[in-house]
Amino acid sequence: MVTKKIQMFIPEQEYREIKSEGWTRPHGVGIIGTYLRQKGYDVEVFSGVSGTSHREMLGQVGADVVGCTTTIGNYVQALKIVRQAKKVNPNCLTILGGPEATQLYGEVLTNRGTNSRDYCVDVVVCGDGVKTAYELVSGKEWESIPNLAFLSNRELITTPRLREDKNNWPLIDNTFFDMGRVLSTYGRKFEGLTPFRKATSIMSQYGCNSHHCKFCGRTDRQWFGRDTKEVWQEIKELVEIYGAEMLFDFSDSFVQRPEYAEQFLRDKPTDLNPSFRFFARADQLNPQIVQLLKKLGTYEVYIGFESGDQQMLDNMAKGITTEQNLYAAKLLGDFEIKILGSFVLGAPGETKKSLENTVTHAEQIQEVSNGRLEQCLCSVWMPLPGSWGFRQIQKEFSGQDILDLEELKQTWVRKMCDVQYNELSDYVNKVLESSGAPLTDVKGIKN
Repeated sequence: MVTKKIQMFIPEQEYREIKSEGWTRPHGVGIIGTYLRQKGYDVEVFSGVSGTSHREMLGQVGADVVGCTTTIGNYVQALKIVRQAKKVNPNCLTILGGPEATQLYGEVLTNRGTNSRDYCVDVVVCGDGVKTAYELVSGKEWESIPNLAFLSNRELITTPRLREDKNNWPLIDNTFFDMGRVLSTYGRKFEGLTPFRKATSIMSQYGCNSHHCKFCGRTDRQWFGRDTKEVWQEIKELVEIYGAEMLFDFSDSFVQRPEYAEQFLRDKPTDLNPSFRFFARADQLNPQIVQLLKKLGTYEVYIGFESGDQQMLDNMAKGITTEQNLYAAKLLGDFEIKILGSFVLGAPGETKKSLENTVTHAEQIQEVSNGRLEQCLCSVWMPLPGSWGFRQIQKEFSGQDILDLEELKQTWVRKMCDVQYNELSDYVNKVLESSGAPLTDVKGIKN
């Protein structure tokens, strides 16, 4: 009989409130927790993106195994959780996974591993971690488990990276969460900005076909599409049991493989009609694809326009043109699909002239889409660990696992741009204002 108690956490973002926080499901720890529960373990899942506060999490820490998903925004919070786990139970096995720990596993184990003054991390899961987590908690020899990094006699050991077959992963067990609270948070948080009262997230695909953007720090760059009928099964549960009216698919670009999107439409149950928000690249939208999105019931498409200056788009290796941005916006406007557009300021060689071009571009997007640019986001380039951008400034942060976001951005701008950081910050506001759709009045509701 299995007696181990396991707790999985995805902590809150420390630095800022993210727009999806409070109403989404944690697809990583949610799937891992479900898989372990199906194997007979006593599992709890705590999710900051689903509305659980850091204080609530700390008060619940206490298990034989504690695992945390890490991002650049929640890493410090994750360390607090695993420290607490070791304090409550010194024999607790503590595991970190997620993009931050995956990209900086050496720094993590040097600063937080068994030989450090702040020992709180036993092992890092790098990349896919569902079956890996099961093999860890079941007591298998670590050297024989893929996707691990750990210390052995002061030596850093890494095991081979393997991609798991995600069609063998279970659907998330939604009973881990207060789904009534999770779904209703969306309507309260975006009151006045959305017609939907209840919404949450799904993920139909993993990875990215493009994988060349210089600001991208993703760990999984190979595309994988889940079985479309299984995705619809998941949607059916969210709609019929929990009352979801809108689903936000977190796939990098829903239409990056047109044949997958076409199969998804063919498998759509005739009696199931939720609305959707999808990510998409501007260069992947054409009349046939946008018509397909309309048939699916797409309410909004999230597009990274990034810049209105062609040289900056080239410098960030986005692989699109300003003309493609405008064409995509016009197509979505013609089909009466709303747009959530985002821009990144601070590409290598950014100048005042290129920034002014982006301000103008945001206005043009609103105009050609017939006012369908409903929400606009804009931020300064963040050199995420694992990205080309981070490698350009990595020497200045050598050996560090705790990275200050503002320091990262300011260092990047100082070394890579022809404008000052405060000027970029001013232009963030100018882009938002020129778009006519700044996403600034979202309510800070998590529960």
